[in-house]
Amino acid sequence: MRFPLELALLAALAVGLPPAQAAPSEDELAIQQAENRWQDAWNRHDMDALSSLFTDDADFVQVNGRRWVGPAEIKKNHALVHAMMFKDSVWTNLKFDVRFLKPDVAIAHQTWGLRGDRNPDGTPRTPREGLFTQVFVKRGDRWLITAAHNTNIAVVAGSPVAGSAPPK
Repeated sequence: MRFPLELALLAALAVGLPPAQAAPSEDELAIQQAENRWQDAWNRHDMDALSSLFTDDADFVQVNGRRWVGPAEIKKNHALVHAMMFKDSVWTNLKFDVRFLKPDVAIAHQTWGLRGDRNPDGTPRTPREGLFTQVFVKRGDRWLITAAHNTNIAVVAGSPVAGSAPPK
């Protein structure tokens, strides 16, 4: 009769344990490495490296709602803002998750932090965080961004929406 008791104890213990996390797949790691290359390119202000992360037909919606199509336009516009507003900025990847829609298509969410950037008039901006939502496609052995939407995370005092209010 000892066996059922031991089984019950194991079952009770298991209920309180978090589920085991599977090791990231090769593809998940490859997409995370692409996110790290974005961070590195941004911080070196290397727009060639940054634009190389995109497909030829990529769509990029930046934090102010401007849409840029293709790596050349993405590169040109990032180069313009990195020459002034972002020339001293530091991008930090904070939290990453990815979900595969098909074996060769994934959606990634990268929460980021930014400090050291400036307003168009040259005054310093307050450090901020944002969320980068990207659709990745696998081309050969590379994962590339084919669509991206970048947005600032706004803190709205008094908002009933979870995560919108400043921490207490």
